Amino acid sequence: MADTIFALSSGAVPSGVAMIRVSGPGTREIVETLAGKVPQPRKTMLAKLRDPETKDVLDEALVLYFEGPSSFTGEDVAEFQCHGGRAVVSSLLSVLSRFSNCRPAEAGEFTRRAFDRGRMDLTEVEGLADLIAAETESQRKQAVRQMGGALGKLYDDWRKRLIHMRAMIRQGSSRAALSIVAAWTSRKLRPGRSYRRRDREPAQAGSPSDGWSPRQTL
Repeated sequence: MADTIFALSSGAVPSGVAMIRVSGPGTREIVETLAGKVPQPRKTMLAKLRDPETKDVLDEALVLYFEGPSSFTGEDVAEFQCHGGRAVVSSLLSVLSRFSNCRPAEAGEFTRRAFDRGRMDLTEVEGLADLIAAETESQRKQAVRQMGGALGKLYDDWRKRLIHMRAMIRQGSSRAALSIVAAWTSRKLRPGRSYRRRDREPAQAGSPSDGWSPRQTL
């Protein structure tokens, strides 16, 4: 059985509000233990969160519960929206760590679980990372489109076209297939342009006659 993971997902404290996210098979038990009951899925509940050992009130917080697989990670997920004081957040994280098979999440682990359970494909994961890192309006718009699946749909269309072209080549229509490839890439990719992402090797587009090795040419 997978561990239940938790993390402060709202950024550094102190702040007015902090959001602690929990995901995994033990989520429901954790919510019921801390808040006294589990809210209806996707419904906000105001509750006093109590230390299960001392019964002391840790904070009064908004609690949300998302039942898997209809959640970000595909698992049962809970969010505790509490006050963002250092002592409040520290005490909640400490209590969570005492639950069986419950541990702090590694960097990017919530997204990794979403990917592993088919909630996001790789292009959507990259889009989410780009959205978080976006510094300009154009970067934000591009990341939102990618996170919404636009790039994945484009790649799927390319895949289908390439499979069709491969079939044509196997049937002996290699010249026709190559002419289709040339026409298609000239429409989709601008010759001489470098296509690159942050921390990625660039891809170049153009014809072999431009002086590039065919291995470099899209």
